[in-house]
Amino acid sequence: PEPPGIHTIAVRGSTCTLSLPLPLSLSSSCNSSRLTRHRSRMMYKALCLAAAVAGAAAFQAPVRRNARTMRMALVDEYVGASEEFGGEVWDPMGFSVVSDTSPELNTLPHLKWLREAELKHGRICMLATVGIVTTQSGAHLQYYPDGVAWTDAFNQALYNNPVGMAQIFIAIAIAEGYYFPGEMWTGGGDRDAGDFGWDFTGRRKKLSAEAMDKLKLQELKNGRAAMIAMAAFASAHSIAGSVPPITALGF
Repeated sequence: PEPPGIHTIAVRGSTCTLSLPLPLSLSSSCNSSRLTRHRSRMMYKALCLAAAVAGAAAFQAPVRRNARTMRMALVDEYVGASEEFGGEVWDPMGFSVVSDTSPELNTLPHLKWLREAELKHGRICMLATVGIVTTQSGAHLQYYPDGVAWTDAFNQALYNNPVGMAQIFIAIAIAEGYYFPGEMWTGGGDRDAGDFGWDFTGRRKKLSAEAMDKLKLQELKNGRAAMIAMAAFASAHSIAGSVPPITALGF
């Protein structure tokens, strides 16, 4: 029970309780009417004050994790993330945490999607680099371009052998559709980035975890080097003399 003359107002959901002393009842009927109006005004003000306090508490700034800690936690599971920087993550553009800028909308990709894309582009560029060097050295497949620059080879292949090129496109479409990493956009998926489970020779089953990580690192590094090489080939073709070694070799 409350002490005489004390009225307590509690606002739930916000650890806020206000106790206001209100005047005791007076014997006069006129004063009683005034007391009732006064008490109503006091209760109204108290409720407004309590609501304001509760609203302010609801807008407390969230605790932000250290950006460096977040990046380290995200990339530790990925091979080659900080190989050249002594264990420190080199991510000046903040790609490893770019998905955290819109977690509700999922408008930006998770790091797992980005690693899948990096491996895929690295593999494509490794194949392309080998193809350019091989054809420029004089080796060619039957029905495919011979004696043309590598920049014109694709169009020439379409013209010489459209059926064969169509078969290649269909095979690529099937593989892309089957292994499409849609769930990786938000960090999900039932496989590791870039791992399609192919092991035709059975070699993978014989490798230790350390040996497997070493092969993954080799693939990653060679893929990155190949992407740089393809950018150099494209630059040398588009801007004469921009890459002197490539120009000197006749590519």
